[in-house]
Amino acid sequence: MVTRFAVEDGKIVDTTGRQGLARILFEKHFLLSEKIWFCHGQMPLFEQHILILREKIEVLKLPYPKELLNPDEILRISKRLINKNKAYKSGLATLEFIWAGNVPHLVITCTPFNEQYFPFPGKGLLLSFADIVKFSGNPLNKFDFFNEIFWETLRYRLQGERYDGTIILNEKKAITESISTNIFFIKDNILYTPSSDTGCYIDATRSVVLTAAVMLGLEIVESARLGKKIISDMDEAFLIAEDKGMLKVMGIENRRFTHNITTTINKKLNELLLGND
Repeated sequence: MVTRFAVEDGKIVDTTGRQGLARILFEKHFLLSEKIWFCHGQMPLFEQHILILREKIEVLKLPYPKELLNPDEILRISKRLINKNKAYKSGLATLEFIWAGNVPHLVITCTPFNEQYFPFPGKGLLLSFADIVKFSGNPLNKFDFFNEIFWETLRYRLQGERYDGTIILNEKKAITESISTNIFFIKDNILYTPSSDTGCYIDATRSVVLTAAVMLGLEIVESARLGKKIISDMDEAFLIAEDKGMLKVMGIENRRFTHNITTTINKKLNELLLGND
């Protein structure tokens, strides 16, 4: 549940019975958001999200928000918001830039979690392969806003199925991602993930996973040739996104996986994020 207090145009406001946020949202022409994980008041991937936001705005040629000229102030008021909402353990801070009549507004909200570490649910996911392909040539493929309608379509098509999610292939039958998450596979001390030329989604957690794997001595292979047949040889698989955590993949259709190295990567990931390494 989103907390009571939010940031609207640089000020912390009480949203109870208030129409200001609704006014901006109903008038919006375009919205860009970043969901940033925090823990004990720290936002370890904040700088990466600011870079991603700037890249999105530049690509879309949107009017540049004045707040992005001073990201330290965004960080400061985000931390104040977290404290104001008593989200002392961990959670998500959501930065939303809303262009209403071409005028950008910044709204920040936060959602608290009970964990004191990056989420790592115990239950594994059962995945299928999507029957709708993603085309690899579009340079906007790596951004969440460009994929949202496609991902939502796949979520609806899963209703009534026994699967928790689906793996997306491109027109060359190469794996790109799962719905709104980066995907990784492990075999013989090698970490495999789709390369950027597959048209895969890329978020701030991807580079942290790669760093953690290198520190653990794993070889990294970013490949445009991960397909259905190759997956049958893999030992482990997992997904990751900042708003969902690190998700074990129990199986893909009839193939089942273990999670030994996945668990080790998660431990190293937390050490990196929490500054304990």
